[in-house]
Amino acid sequence: ASIPRENTQLLNPLDSLLSCSPLLESHFDFQVTELQSGLYNCYFPLPEIPGMVVRSLISVARKNNRTEFIRLTLFPATKGSAFPLANGKHKGLVCANQNEIYFFGVNKRAPYQLSLMTIEKSSGTNPGFYTGMMLSRRGNKPLSTRLSLVQADSGLSLKSNLKSLGLIHETDISLTKLRFAGM
Repeated sequence: ASIPRENTQLLNPLDSLLSCSPLLESHFDFQVTELQSGLYNCYFPLPEIPGMVVRSLISVARKNNRTEFIRLTLFPATKGSAFPLANGKHKGLVCANQNEIYFFGVNKRAPYQLSLMTIEKSSGTNPGFYTGMMLSRRGNKPLSTRLSLVQADSGLSLKSNLKSLGLIHETDISLTKLRFAGM
């Protein structure tokens, strides 16, 4: 006799989170009206690469009485390679309590790691600017770092925003000191 195999299909942890919805809804707001729908640049340093900052792009949208996000991270290829050095697409839910806004996500690309970002509502006193923390993985190591979330320039196309992703030097002229207030 053989041992029956469990379903090895990748479970979506966000579906599991939603199954706890009645419990969570009593403590968290899933509509998160303080955070406008739209595009945001997310900046975070990598501890092992001093002086450099990652710029990723987050799209926030309201769907079915909840707020969802997609965070794209892309490090362009080096010369001679068609494949990017890093390519992440974290999708998930946004919820908030009285003080913080949380982004629970799962990378839809290998290695399918979970990520958690939290930003302080009070840090958003400057419209479209927030500071907080991120927990995720970078390669085979855990990543815990601070972040700044800044509403993207509405005059730029999605294509222009995507071209700006990757590692940038913290002295890059496109960055203001305001973005590093939390760094």
